[in-house]
Amino acid sequence: MITQTTLNLVTKLPLSEAPRWTKGQYKGNLNQTLLQVSGEFTSCVPHPMYEGLFYWGNQPNGTQRWYAEDLWKDKGIATPTEIHEKQRKARECNLKKPDSEPRVLEDGRNVGLIDQQAMQVSWIPTQGDVHPKYPNYRYFNKKKNGTQIWITLEAFKKKKEQTKSYINSPEGRESLRKTVKKQLENGTRSCVRVEMYDKAHAEYEEGLITLEERNKVWKLTDLRIELNVGLELKDKWNIDHIIPETHGGLTTIQNLQMVPYSWHGSKLNHNRHVMAHNGSDCDIWYRTPYVMPKTREWTHSLANVEITTLRFQRPPSYS
Repeated sequence: MITQTTLNLVTKLPLSEAPRWTKGQYKGNLNQTLLQVSGEFTSCVPHPMYEGLFYWGNQPNGTQRWYAEDLWKDKGIATPTEIHEKQRKARECNLKKPDSEPRVLEDGRNVGLIDQQAMQVSWIPTQGDVHPKYPNYRYFNKKKNGTQIWITLEAFKKKKEQTKSYINSPEGRESLRKTVKKQLENGTRSCVRVEMYDKAHAEYEEGLITLEERNKVWKLTDLRIELNVGLELKDKWNIDHIIPETHGGLTTIQNLQMVPYSWHGSKLNHNRHVMAHNGSDCDIWYRTPYVMPKTREWTHSLANVEITTLRFQRPPSYS
């Protein structure tokens, strides 16, 4: 093994003078035994003595492996020269960066990228939150190990546009539909149950509705999820109690209607309006089988869940 004193050379030897096997099955290959040096090295570090040789890694027995850049090129990965250039630019960037910009990594396979470990905050951010120290960075997501991912505002907007474009595409809608279906089958789509199914189940346990009516509400929540796939919030559908819960309305198919999100937000529990066929609301008390408004992209009849004609008595105190 070459001693450390031999390595303190100002000028390295050319690659052509690197020791090679002169006979045997490895004839012409680098003689790794004669290339061994003392010390610990990281990937792509130049050989201390020979120009053009770089550290690849250790064998299981601890033997160092040194190769020319051709090995990196053959494997289709960044060469040591390219990595060293990235490291040089990263160091230069860190020296010139203002305090409002985070430092970048100078070593490792993520050289040149933002040091995410230095970006971590103690509180739990939500997507789109501004970093408290770096105002040009937004919180995007977290890794499986819990590490927070912060990206620039430009990159955040670009990713949001890409996600929106994908969800609105046929492939994205189909992928989302499969995901929702899987969540429903696994029982992980808890928001559906919290909104309607849990209410129906609670009323079933109290003896206010039948088991069949409860199951029909579950099918209706499935339909709502399917209809909302790929739609923006302003175009989404919600399930509304015709007679509000605060006025004794039950969570049954006969007392539910599918309405636009904005319409439902304005209705709240102030009235008993039923969504008309033309997309407007009207104060009627004889309800016919419901048909979705024709002004919407999705049109669907709920006749398959047996909506019957009902007559609601209007309370005198109801305005």
